[in-house]
Amino acid sequence: MDQINQLVIFGQRGVGKTSFLNRLKHYWKHSEFKFLDLDQEIEKLTGKTNSEIFANEGEAAFRKYEWDIFNSLINNHNKLVLTLGGGFPVEKIPKEIYCLWLQRFSDESGRIFTDRPRLNPELTDLEEFLLRSKTRAIQFRKRADEIYFVSEGLDYPNTIEENIFNSKFLFQNFYLTLSEENYEHKLFLKKIGMSGFELRDDLLSHEKMYDLIKLLSPQHLILSFRDIKQAKKSFEVFDHIRLQCSSFSKNHIFIDWAIELGPPDLTSSLKPNTISLHEFLPGEGLDLFLKRLENYTHNFSAALSRPHLKASPVISTWKELIMLWEWQRKDPLNRSILPRSPNGQWSWFRQLMSLKQKINFWKVSQGSAFDQPTLYQTQALPQKISTWAALLGKPVAHSKTPIEQQSFFHFYKMPIFAIELSEEDFSLAIPFLFQLGLRAAAVTSPLKLKAFQLVTENHHELMRQTTTENVPALNPEALEFKSINTLILTTNSEKPNGFEVIGTNTDVDGFAKSVEFIEEKNSIRIAIWGGGGTLPIIKKILPHSIEFSVRSGKERDSKEILKNPEILIWAAAPDAEPPSDFIKDPTLVIDLNYKESSLARAYAKSIKAKYISGNLMFKEQAKKQREFWLPLSHLFTTNK
Repeated sequence: MDQINQLVIFGQRGVGKTSFLNRLKHYWKHSEFKFLDLDQEIEKLTGKTNSEIFANEGEAAFRKYEWDIFNSLINNHNKLVLTLGGGFPVEKIPKEIYCLWLQRFSDESGRIFTDRPRLNPELTDLEEFLLRSKTRAIQFRKRADEIYFVSEGLDYPNTIEENIFNSKFLFQNFYLTLSEENYEHKLFLKKIGMSGFELRDDLLSHEKMYDLIKLLSPQHLILSFRDIKQAKKSFEVFDHIRLQCSSFSKNHIFIDWAIELGPPDLTSSLKPNTISLHEFLPGEGLDLFLKRLENYTHNFSAALSRPHLKASPVISTWKELIMLWEWQRKDPLNRSILPRSPNGQWSWFRQLMSLKQKINFWKVSQGSAFDQPTLYQTQALPQKISTWAALLGKPVAHSKTPIEQQSFFHFYKMPIFAIELSEEDFSLAIPFLFQLGLRAAAVTSPLKLKAFQLVTENHHELMRQTTTENVPALNPEALEFKSINTLILTTNSEKPNGFEVIGTNTDVDGFAKSVEFIEEKNSIRIAIWGGGGTLPIIKKILPHSIEFSVRSGKERDSKEILKNPEILIWAAAPDAEPPSDFIKDPTLVIDLNYKESSLARAYAKSIKAKYISGNLMFKEQAKKQREFWLPLSHLFTTNK
């Protein structure tokens, strides 16, 4: 950050700006920067809490304090890193100040706060967040000089993130597609100059392409034809850029022609060396899609040297993913596969394949495809991947597990991916994932029964023992509930699928930890809201608790009538409707979810109850998973 004197950090409410500020303070501990939080400075200088200002003086008064103190800070500190509140008018920030927009996946789903002032009390908490965040995002996007996407759960100093913010990058076969948006982020682009870049004629004007080439002098470049109306001019422009970059080896420049444009102009001095295909024809399956890509160059074999083939179809099934992978394996040096989806479900696969093919893309913010990995994810990849770990479940995008377990698996040079997987696809996907290198997994809903069945059908010889090195081979809870949330897969060529499995369950440990403060568990009145597969676990720890059905709002198969519970265990989904008046207001709500959009938060706030999130339960589950994996870690790479 040598070229920056004043850095301002903004983002949506609850994105983690203060935590990020503290991490930057650690990463730049030898710098001359002053690290300040504007909200904290307001409270310090006014002698009032921000909630008190909102309640007693109104939002307009708070905004005036905010603006005046902001100006005072930037005028009195030449070397400053400052975080702003979510509602700060970022469009007023002077142009010479460098602005970083902090984003997280959960910005999209919203957040509910139990301890922050309401801005639109006529709306629900979630409606208020989503309404304001949409408007704010427009202003954030206009003013940002850089966008940084924070992984869920990253709230402590981290070597990978430290390298990013000290400009120590390692890009292996990765390209960033440049657009009108990141054209404005020139200082950021210079910072990540070791990345490859893609220039697409449908995203950037030719003039801006010239500007960026002059600015970046990229060592790796893709020049992509995507707009048939511009194709003729693009041939001329791209050829000029290629000559401008004449110091590069030809292997460093891909000239990418999309089949959708029709045949290329082979009279031009610029010949495509990459042929790509993105869209299906009506009624076309993936097999014919790939055949069409292979056959395309046959008519131009005399004019084109053997091109690199790039397949980037939108696919939705594991069968298609396996077919795509098998196609790439037939000629890995000359084929790259970039599956797309509406929700980013193939991001893990793109990360894994990045070390096995020549062309891969990463994204800033939303990128040009949801499945593109983030900057952090590219930097978290080891230089070589043989085995890896995963979180398996659906949904997984919000999960903190990859970050929580990253340091553990990093020791074994194993990345960890979040893989969206349904019950229906489990049997097909697991052998494929093992073939790709999956050796350890954390399992979440709805796959815990499937994982139990996998263990019983493919059990390792250790599973026939009661313990191994003081680690239960299959703990009683896993057997009792037919539920597994932790797996190890290891090679055994004698097994039908070529592997065997060890598993355990740490859910009971996690839940027991979250309620260990309850001293009189058998006498205190406890209601369970919802539950599903977690009900048996809750009842094991709290046998006298009474469960209520979310669907009916009434007690579930209970002869006992519970009135005025002291504690409510929210075991329902995060978006489940809160209890009706049938359950009188408890004084404590324990949420088994840690999602910040969980309606349990709003429910606790509305009845003025204390709220405890599922984060403590999650942390204990994860800790026990590591304790299970550690003494068996030799199996991560063992072949039998």
